Amino acid sequence: MRILLTNHLPLSAGRSGEQMELLAKGLLREGHQVKCFVIDRHESSNGPLGYQLDPGHLESLFLGYDPPTLCSSSFSSQLFFDLSDEQIAQYRGISRQSLNRLVDAFDPQIIHTQHLWVQGSLVLETGIPYLVSAQPEDLSGTESDPRFRQWADQGAENAGRIIASEQYLASAVRQRFSVEPFRVASIPLGIDLNRFAEADSRDKTRQEMGLGADALLLLIHPERIYAEDLLVWGEVAAFLQEELPQVRMLLALPEKNMAEATELLDPWQQTLQCISEDVFELAELYSCADLLLVSEAAHPLSLQALKAVAAGAWPLVDSLVPWLESFPEGFSTKVELPHDSTGKDPKRIGRAWVNQIIVLQKTLAEQPYQERKQAAHKALLENHSLENWINRHCYLYQEILDERFG
Repeated sequence: MRILLTNHLPLSAGRSGEQMELLAKGLLREGHQVKCFVIDRHESSNGPLGYQLDPGHLESLFLGYDPPTLCSSSFSSQLFFDLSDEQIAQYRGISRQSLNRLVDAFDPQIIHTQHLWVQGSLVLETGIPYLVSAQPEDLSGTESDPRFRQWADQGAENAGRIIASEQYLASAVRQRFSVEPFRVASIPLGIDLNRFAEADSRDKTRQEMGLGADALLLLIHPERIYAEDLLVWGEVAAFLQEELPQVRMLLALPEKNMAEATELLDPWQQTLQCISEDVFELAELYSCADLLLVSEAAHPLSLQALKAVAAGAWPLVDSLVPWLESFPEGFSTKVELPHDSTGKDPKRIGRAWVNQIIVLQKTLAEQPYQERKQAAHKALLENHSLENWINRHCYLYQEILDERFG
């Protein structure tokens, strides 16, 4: 099957790009012909933290400026909502031209795009059967800016299927758009479990970090960076420095955020170290950790917790992050933080995180790392293995083509 995958950002920029690259790799392994169409600044971006797609399968539209996105990120601060009508028309025009050229050259049988609104409407105009992976911001974005609502409606109503990674999102899509219920499919997020199972440099890397045998490493790998979160993590470090000196914190950030974070968190450098996220391959980075802190700044359908479990780490998840219904029980902890209308109090929130870390250190001490990692791998196989995830997508692709052409 010839399959075209499209996204409004490069593969390295966020969860949708990462999932698109993982999907492309899996489909290629199954013998399908695959092309990825992405929108970038001015030079091609490699995949996230060690994942790279052969350039022959990647087609990039270079804008010469930050591509607009749905929410501010470390890759781009240019939001779709801030564009004028003229800028939106220009963006759609050059995107359509590039996409049409690729469609003419590749002749895909089906197109799978990320996000309902601008991307969904563009692939609709190609006339090729398509499906869309919906994200939570697709719903909030179309409500906050009516200019995008018509494109979202068109993209949803004409899609062969709309994929949601969790049941709560599938229900929200059915309520928001006028589509038959069967056309909204729920496919849990997929991860390459072998990638984490094969990560074997934990002991060596931890020694290089100066971690003792009884040390616990708390990893923070945020998808978006906010100054108020840096203050919270500083308070966590301050409490740990006094109460649990055996716990070290590692904050992995995009290179562009390193200087600001390092300066702000300098008072706690004895406990908290900032590193560029490019220093380690992603699976090796997560496999070094014992705990992963997943804050409100994470994507609502965060892959971070799944990656942590696959790597043998224990995710601590802010209760405001919508839960993954398919997440295996007994491998993570939800933390009730003191969020209120008066704003965030870094010291109170930091205290809440540390209280849970104190409880969890006993649990982690009772179960050896390798034993925990093997149990987690087994628990993730049914709902989140790459093989099952790819097969579910291929089934939908064929179902759409059968409905269209018989």
